[in-house]
Amino acid sequence: MTRSLRELLEQDETAPFEDNVLDDAVWLALCERVSTPKDIEQFQPPVAIYYASRLLQWDVCNGGFAQAAFNIPEWFELAATGYSVLGKNESAQIIREVKDLLAGNQEAARRLRDGDSEWEDYFGDHVFSMFDDRVFASDECEIDRERIAYVRANRDAFKM
Repeated sequence: MTRSLRELLEQDETAPFEDNVLDDAVWLALCERVSTPKDIEQFQPPVAIYYASRLLQWDVCNGGFAQAAFNIPEWFELAATGYSVLGKNESAQIIREVKDLLAGNQEAARRLRDGDSEWEDYFGDHVFSMFDDRVFASDECEIDRERIAYVRANRDAFKM
């Protein structure tokens, strides 16, 4: 039987999990309940901060901003807010700059989703790669430690 977030966080209070174990457990529990920004509205703000920042980080680290622009454009603003809350203002600014480019790429993304071409063909040489360079050159791209500390500092918001 799977433990609830409440049970996980209560156990973490008395016998802390390794950061990555708790991070994965929180993430997996939320993925069962969230797939759109509308879904996240049912939770307290710390949950949204956690979810959006982790979602964007993992997409960008996997395939750069091009992949995130294709997969999760609707999460950019909330992710930027999350990075700001976690004290990563440089990355938050980069995320917002990329978000500003998304509107001009909506039609291309629609065609790509329809299978008219491969996303790598369109986004591979795209300006998004410039933002990848900027964020990967900073020490603000991977925020696992800060994000899980935030969960622990706001654990009551996650006890559902």
